[in-house]
Amino acid sequence: MKSRFFPYLAAAVAFTSVPVLGQIDFDPTAAGPWSQPGKTTLMVPKVPNNSINLDGASTSAEYGGFSGVTVIPAPTGSTDNGWILGGFPSDANWEGPNDSSFTFFLAHDDNYFYVGVQTKDDVVNSDNDNGNFWQDDAIEIVVDALADRYDNNTDSSKDEYGGHNYLNYQGRFSGWDDVANEKNASRTWASAVDWRYGKTNEIFGFGKAVGGGWQMEARFHKSMFEDPAKGNKLRNGYRMGFNIGLDDDDKHGKVADGKNG
Repeated sequence: MKSRFFPYLAAAVAFTSVPVLGQIDFDPTAAGPWSQPGKTTLMVPKVPNNSINLDGASTSAEYGGFSGVTVIPAPTGSTDNGWILGGFPSDANWEGPNDSSFTFFLAHDDNYFYVGVQTKDDVVNSDNDNGNFWQDDAIEIVVDALADRYDNNTDSSKDEYGGHNYLNYQGRFSGWDDVANEKNASRTWASAVDWRYGKTNEIFGFGKAVGGGWQMEARFHKSMFEDPAKGNKLRNGYRMGFNIGLDDDDKHGKVADGKNG
């Protein structure tokens, strides 16, 4: 079966110039609405340049004291803080935290914004092309880089900076065509930026299956969030819209109707 879910909260991230030492302005159990950034802002600590090793093993210490936020969708109990994207895909079904749930970590340095996840998943799978990672085991990220489009569909708006992307459990990127080694036209991400995917390029990710699930880390060059015309910079005090979700695919291959199970 398949499921897709997002936190109730995590409407914004604010960048700090120092480690946060475990202090964040975010309560994952608080009542919504998630779109009130004054209530739902995560503090993203700054770490030394290149100190985060993309090895798929995120820790609070490596991420400047960021306390990992665990996201578990309803309806399993009072501490649940996520919502399942019901009915899409039509075969969606969630069977509990061990089927799919995750903890995420955030940090930044002078050049990059980092995202790390530790995921519980009873079946680890990715068998689609990059443009269709939403049908696989993947992290789904929506970034409103200028914090000005709370409820706009980022796929339709084709954001020049930020936007909507997926990284599968291996760290491969939805906006990149692995075969052609170029941007994937079926997914829009930072359309005004000349970015590439790879170890020495603007985007890179690495992930692996582990016992009971998978772990993945990714870095994004800050140029993909900073509009020269607006002058917004991902540095101390800047706030941008951010949300992260989990896609889970529990069936290898496509079923008869063409969907992934």
